[in-house]
Amino acid sequence: MTPLVAVAVPMAAIVPILLSGRRPNLREAWSLAAALATAGAVWSMLSGTLAGEPAESVLFELAPGAAIAFRADAAGLLFAMLASGLWVVTTVYSIGYMRALEEGHQTRYYAAFALSVA
Repeated sequence: MTPLVAVAVPMAAIVPILLSGRRPNLREAWSLAAALATAGAVWSMLSGTLAGEPAESVLFELAPGAAIAFRADAAGLLFAMLASGLWVVTTVYSIGYMRALEEGHQTRYYAAFALSVA
């Protein structure tokens, strides 16, 4: 996997979350699926990083040797693993919390949550 996939998954989940606003089970399933897919994408980069070959996604090169890129070095991957693992736990907690209190604007909350993780 590439770091770009780990960022793109939660971004792509925003649209189905917003489109399933009237179906709370589906909306929450999209949110949980995005959390699990993001964690899977992040954790799949671990073996390469431990082998000394960090994952990298080059978006474009401005000049020779100067590129706009996503790179998962050891420190960045550690942070991403922690954040993506916590996103799964927080999503499960949020589903119970938001439903129990019958909070308003839940669809907007889950979409903003996915955007913040991305």
